[in-house]
Order: sequence, then C-alpha cells, then structure tokens
Amino acid sequence: MEEVLQRFTAWFIKFAVVSFIVLLSTHLIARSIRSKKKQKKESPDQTSTETVEKTEATSSEETS
Repeated sequence: MEEVLQRFTAWFIKFAVVSFIVLLSTHLIARSIRSKKKQKKESPDQTSTETVEKTEATSSEETS
C-alpha cells in the first residue's frame, strides 16, 4: 500500500509540474499576442493624432 501511495504521489507531482508549465507557457504566449495586437492598434492612433495636431497648427497659422 505504501508503494502505491509513493507512486501516486510521484505521478501527481509530475502531473502538477507539467500542468503548471503548460499553463504558464499558454499564458505567456497569449500575453505576447495581446501586446502585439495592442501595439498594432496604437500605431494608427498615434499617426492620426499627429495628423490632427499638424492640421490644427496649420489652421492656426493661417488665421494669424
């Protein structure tokens, strides 16, 4: 009975370690994908903001 308990404990520890590694890697991959998508979404926003600022500067110069 003790041998069965030891084998089960060893199996359970291995299972827990493998599960943790899989969960962690999945989390890191998903985080990486999300940050890349976020960067792609922010890039057009920055260029459009710069365009608006240039347009405002140009229009204020024209009124002066």
